[in-house]
Amino acid sequence: MSDKSVTIAERALFDAVALIKSGTATANVDLSQSTGKCKLQYAITGTGTLKIEVEESINGTYITKSPELGTTLTGSGVITYDAAGLPLVRFKITEDGGVNPIGVTLWLSAI
Repeated sequence: MSDKSVTIAERALFDAVALIKSGTATANVDLSQSTGKCKLQYAITGTGTLKIEVEESINGTYITKSPELGTTLTGSGVITYDAAGLPLVRFKITEDGGVNPIGVTLWLSAI
């Protein structure tokens, strides 16, 4: 018998969200029914850059995890993240170039 991972959540956290220079946006996710293993797929348009941070909580008070998941990101890619059993996660995106706006699409897949 082999064990297979089953995706329990797959959704767009941000769908073509426009961030002005140094602008931010957040998305809260409940991972209590998952193993905490996640993949984030991002696509960035425009000439600015993106920073992705994660804040974690067990009771609704969020604490920023260090280091960031990614900084000065451009184009598209996939980032792996392990929530390590913390049920509440907030993803924060920021245009971190401080000069140009960007468009961001960010998908989450959790098992």
